[in-house]
Amino acid sequence: MIGLQNLIIKKNIKVIQLAKELGIKPERIWDWIKNNRIPEKHLNMLAEKFNVKKEYLNKKVNDISTYKPKQTGFCNKYIVEGNITKIILNRRKGKDLVTVIDTEDLQKLIEYNHTWYASYHDKVKGYYAHTTISLGKINGKNKYGAISLQVFLANPEQDKKIRVDHQNYKTLDNRKKNLRTSLHEENSKHRNGKNKNNKSGYRNVILDKKSGKYIIMLCINYKRFRVGKYYEDVDEAGRDAEMYRKQYYGEFAGRN
Repeated sequence: MIGLQNLIIKKNIKVIQLAKELGIKPERIWDWIKNNRIPEKHLNMLAEKFNVKKEYLNKKVNDISTYKPKQTGFCNKYIVEGNITKIILNRRKGKDLVTVIDTEDLQKLIEYNHTWYASYHDKVKGYYAHTTISLGKINGKNKYGAISLQVFLANPEQDKKIRVDHQNYKTLDNRKKNLRTSLHEENSKHRNGKNKNNKSGYRNVILDKKSGKYIIMLCINYKRFRVGKYYEDVDEAGRDAEMYRKQYYGEFAGRN
């Protein structure tokens, strides 16, 4: 290990940020660490930044190298169990998670040659499987985005009008029988519970301030409508709200 790598580790410096300050690509710094040598033209700037002598940056401080080349491609471990396959999603912190796919889709992931990760979404209080994709260069800079596993499997064309949801609300169950495509409005109806700011205890049930009674509000074609009567009993309103969701939303009624 040379002095530069030792400083990066001790000071917990992000290589991406350091490369940005130097006006180079992060791969260049990893090459320096791998080859134990920094080009002369960068030594002065680094010495000034870290407040050390130039000689230290290229000095071998021990015989241990922690250089680890960045893994690319399909690097997930997986377990085939008949018709289903468990894909291990590595996490930097916390226990690894598992997403389930149909075994017949495993080859698609291998050929796509991307590593899949777990990402937490506060809206569903759960995790999705996703991978990072290149969006090409925008204004001369490399840009990246993400694609979720359910979209990769059920909406490979990535049609922005199409949404993919998990019918059983288990967001890491990516078997085809659990994935359903729909338009955005339909997808927004298929919810697993009420809004965070709901005070009635029942989805779509709110207290009407003018009458002091409970009413049921549904969103239909992106507009809100009141359905049913005025309710004195919030529990009755909750039961009717579920009935009306099934009537108007059908298979996308979701849960209360």
